[in-house]
Amino acid sequence: MRGTAVALIALALVSVPVVAQDMSKSSSEEAVTLSSSEASSSTETASSSVDSPDMSRSSATSSEPSSDELPSEAVPVGPEIVPVPALEMLQTVFDVCVDVASGDPEALDRAWGAGWQPGDEEYGGPFRSIHSGYRDFDGYEGTSFRALTDSFPTQRLGYCSGSIGDSAERIDLNLFASVAGLVGKTIAAEGGIYGAWETRDHRVMVFAGHAEGYVDYEINILLGPAPAP
Repeated sequence: MRGTAVALIALALVSVPVVAQDMSKSSSEEAVTLSSSEASSSTETASSSVDSPDMSRSSATSSEPSSDELPSEAVPVGPEIVPVPALEMLQTVFDVCVDVASGDPEALDRAWGAGWQPGDEEYGGPFRSIHSGYRDFDGYEGTSFRALTDSFPTQRLGYCSGSIGDSAERIDLNLFASVAGLVGKTIAAEGGIYGAWETRDHRVMVFAGHAEGYVDYEINILLGPAPAP
């Protein structure tokens, strides 16, 4: 009996390492299998994230209209500006100058009624009256006049000067020949055009120059004898 028991103990000691080795091998194989499964799952997940399109981004992009589909903004077009004819401009400044410089007390009312705006008030003393005005005309950069009436012991003299903004050079000074029967000529000099005219009765004399985008003019008027005191 004692010999049988020793034999069984010896057999058990031999079997334990074998079982332990089998269990270690089984555990290692399960770990390898699990690792392989996780790697496969990870690959599938990565493949899914790469292959699957971003539907929300695609949807948002497709909803935006292309530049060809955007409606063009309508640009408002105002009425076309038709410049005042050059001859009409010269006639207008000639008329207001001769009228206001004449000393007629009602001349200013006529000027303001025609659209001229009063300029700064000036005092010239008891023997000189001064009046000025300005007005805008289509196609020009502002027009102005300054009229004086001087009273001498036996004569009266009217004088008016002013300018017309004409950067487009629409005005030909030779047109003065068609204003109030003026007679004279123009000469080109010093980068501009200059002219001098007078009426056939020699009572009104006009000087004008066109240079650097402006027409500058002066009008002298022989008004006749001074009124009796």
